[in-house]
Amino acid sequence: MTLFRYPALAALMILAYSVEVIHAWPAPTMNRFDSCPSYTKLLPRYDLYHEHCEADAGPSGSDPKWPCFTMWYGDMTTVNATVDNSKTAPDDFFLLKNGDKLDFTTRDPKQAFTLSWFFTDLSMSYSDFNQDTGCYKITLKHKEGFHRRIWVSDEAGKDRDIDTSNYHETSKTLCTKWLHIHVKE
Repeated sequence: MTLFRYPALAALMILAYSVEVIHAWPAPTMNRFDSCPSYTKLLPRYDLYHEHCEADAGPSGSDPKWPCFTMWYGDMTTVNATVDNSKTAPDDFFLLKNGDKLDFTTRDPKQAFTLSWFFTDLSMSYSDFNQDTGCYKITLKHKEGFHRRIWVSDEAGKDRDIDTSNYHETSKTLCTKWLHIHVKE
């Protein structure tokens, strides 16, 4: 091969090829996101949580129709929480039991909210609370093309009342004090 007779020429050709490759395509990245997500800071508020979810039912106890939520898989550590049409900050609205961030309720069950996980790949929206029946609507969303999923179940049995396994969006009205949330990758 004649190229190796002239090492300086070979070096220049390799250098020219390298410059073209480096400038023709952007640098590879392992991150498919432009920036790190911002999570909602949620602090524990045990006294208020206990008042709504753990106190004995009755005149001085918790309301049996006040919704309470528990994470059976996943947690609220990496959640983005929004309160619909509210001037209340999420940290003041959500009442977490403790630093484990597994159990929570809200200051006002009539106020709609949305929780999103994994860069908004999964979300759960709560709305339409009926004070007389204790029923409320849950909407689950799952972005297409991702293997993550979310499902919820009521306190009666271990079945999945709503699941994104076969749907990108699904809703249901549930009438339960305790809602179990499962967020899986």
